Amino acid sequence: MRNEAIIYELLVQEKQQKMREKIMKKNPNDPNMLEEYNFSNGVKGKYAKKFADGTNVVVIAPDVAKYFPDHNAVNDALRSLAGIIAKQEKSFIKEIFNSNKIFTNFSPRNVTTKTGSFN
Repeated sequence: MRNEAIIYELLVQEKQQKMREKIMKKNPNDPNMLEEYNFSNGVKGKYAKKFADGTNVVVIAPDVAKYFPDHNAVNDALRSLAGIIAKQEKSFIKEIFNSNKIFTNFSPRNVTTKTGSFN
């Protein structure tokens, strides 16, 4: 039984190798590939993790993309928006702390606010 499994695995590997060769030989005369290009020692995905760690790829809808000629324009717009959001968050936090709803004394059984107690 073990020999049959090994033979089967070898046949599968051979079939996969033939499929890869067939696919790779499909376009041997690609006009974009020069003869001196040699990828025989290439490693697939060698830099993929490094690239993915430092990159966020976002697809922008065509109706939005027409307003942004390049990635710098998108980044500048998002930085401006982030600044607005940060200012609003600070303003909201100040408003909460300056309101009459601030808890001045808090414990699980007793909550005291500037406007009264809850027991």
